[in-house]
Amino acid sequence: MAKSLLLSFRLTVFAAALLCATLASTAAHAVLIEISGASFTPGSGYGDDGSESASSTLLEVAFSTSTFAAQSFSLNSVGQSQTFNFGTINLQEPSSGGGIVGGETDDLGVIANFIFTSPLGMTQMVNAVGTATTGSVSDTHVDYTLAWSPILVDFGIGGQLQISLLELSFFGQDILTQTATITLFELPRTVITTIPEPGTLFLFAIGLIGLATLALRRRA
Repeated sequence: MAKSLLLSFRLTVFAAALLCATLASTAAHAVLIEISGASFTPGSGYGDDGSESASSTLLEVAFSTSTFAAQSFSLNSVGQSQTFNFGTINLQEPSSGGGIVGGETDDLGVIANFIFTSPLGMTQMVNAVGTATTGSVSDTHVDYTLAWSPILVDFGIGGQLQISLLELSFFGQDILTQTATITLFELPRTVITTIPEPGTLFLFAIGLIGLATLALRRRA
């Protein structure tokens, strides 16, 4: 008797679980990206020595986000991306005093800060490694490069996006535009509730009756 009651209970729970599974489902939707602010955080190796010489220790590069405009756009599918102007980088190092000297080639890391209001609601940072080549800045060789490391950011339920910035190379004194790209890697999922059609409810009712009948027969 107890075994029959336990079987009946388990069958009822199973049927209820099937019904709940039809009531809840997941759906993907477009992702709204909103970035309200941007800034650079240069490493301690950047600055102006004032008087360039063989003992200079600071590489003269100016970082600015004055050209950045607040961003608001939607990404609708995996792989879709949006590129925008993050700011400008200006290599101002003069050729006097030996150009770029050994003391000006260290501590050249840079951080790009993105202030998200959607879908993250927080600041995300992307790191870059700056590399300076000693010697004149008036020749045809690369004098300074800035290589960024893209980051993946999780959000919502299963959502993921990538933040990347364009790698820049300077051949002498120059001002280059730093762009950033947001790419959607995974769409987030949202639990939604749907009401089954009458036909579906009828089939579930028949299933429940069948389960109850089976339980009664086994109990008898």
